[in-house]
Amino acid sequence: MRSIHLCALCVSLSVVACAKQPADTPAEQRAEQKAEHAEERADLSEAQKKEQAEKLADAEKARADAKEDRTKFGAELTARIQKADARLGELEPRVGKAKAGVKAKVQEMVKMAKEQRATLQKRQTSLSAVPDDQWKDTKAEISSLGDVLENNLDGIEKELK
Repeated sequence: MRSIHLCALCVSLSVVACAKQPADTPAEQRAEQKAEHAEERADLSEAQKKEQAEKLADAEKARADAKEDRTKFGAELTARIQKADARLGELEPRVGKAKAGVKAKVQEMVKMAKEQRATLQKRQTSLSAVPDDQWKDTKAEISSLGDVLENNLDGIEKELK
């Protein structure tokens, strides 16, 4: 009799407890919130994946552009050096025929031009070792060296006229 009475009491307490609880229990609310957060994380994760993929694509394009720029610059530099070699080859015989007052000056200018050309050649061979973050500055510096060499060759021609 006692166990029946206790069971009846438990059932009546359960019914009262159920009647007092709101439609969603705290456990159901937490489960619902977890589901919402999981959905938000999934949406955020997809956005992050898309953003990451775009960043990777941009970085890959930048690397390809940088490689193309280095290749193009290397080819242009080779052409400049070859042109300087050709000009020096044309100017050197004329230096021997120059007047005495001009000859010493022009010989010094030719010596300087050969040194500048050697420096330019040396810098060209080390292009591949230049770090990406130093590329623009190095490229500008080497271009400037090429300009100085060409100006020197122009000066030699002017002196020989």
